[in-house]
Amino acid sequence: MGVITLTGSNSFLINQEIDQNVALYIEENGPMGVERIDADTVTAEEVIQRITSPSLFVQNRLILLRDVSRNKDLSDAILSFVETPQEQTKLIIIERSLDARSRLYKGLKKYSDFKEFNELRIDQLASWLRTRVDFYGGSISVSDALYLVERSGAKQQLLDQEVQKLVIYKPEISRQSIDLLVEPGINSKSFDVAAAAFSGNTKEAVRIYFEQRALKVDPLLIIGSLAWQLHLLVLVKSAGSRENINNDSGINPWSLDKAFALARKINYSQLVAAIDRLIVIDSKCKSVDINADDALIYFLLSI
Repeated sequence: MGVITLTGSNSFLINQEIDQNVALYIEENGPMGVERIDADTVTAEEVIQRITSPSLFVQNRLILLRDVSRNKDLSDAILSFVETPQEQTKLIIIERSLDARSRLYKGLKKYSDFKEFNELRIDQLASWLRTRVDFYGGSISVSDALYLVERSGAKQQLLDQEVQKLVIYKPEISRQSIDLLVEPGINSKSFDVAAAAFSGNTKEAVRIYFEQRALKVDPLLIIGSLAWQLHLLVLVKSAGSRENINNDSGINPWSLDKAFALARKINYSQLVAAIDRLIVIDSKCKSVDINADDALIYFLLSI
């Protein structure tokens, strides 16, 4: 029945592919015969035996095998099965991250139905989101789809949940219903804080900051999120172009798009000064009794 490899950082699309394969198998063969194996919890010999041994109860089997790369012995042994799979067994190998230099990656790429699912860019997310809204019986404009992505964040699982909630409330999704029902994501809003401050719009930066505080977001969480945004800006500023950033970096394209847009507006000296000041604020908040709100507001005003 063949071997399928599912890999990449987009867990939502990988899980969707798994669900579709399981549903199709059950429709054709019934629920018996579906087996799930975590390769890092059993020996290579046990995995191979479970894959190759015929079942006494069903003719065809579906095996979901996770994290082969964490089991070195199995990484070598599994390729023999992949090259000559059994007709009665459909094997789905699920790997979140595969080293493209490894023998396992090259073997799976050559001998299996290799499917790689990476995080979507912001424009792709908005397009995908509109199809989900349509699937649930609602409608949303392109601009409002982009707004929902920016407000909620780039995780498809969360966005799918937000879409279901919004469609139930009112099938025609508007910016007003998004503001009413969708909590702004801390990372998304902290990037807006940084973008406003670096663009010279300190009034907007302070407004967003107090909006986060009104939502009971702790100042230390805001500091941590700002630190991540500054780290991302250093990365893209040093890289110069998207092609110079490794696909295995774990950074979703949506964040990179926003970071590159912002990086064009600032220079290295501004970035270094902001990092130095944030380090001092973080250290003082954790070691002495200071007013974190005052310190962060001053930080935003001094960028």
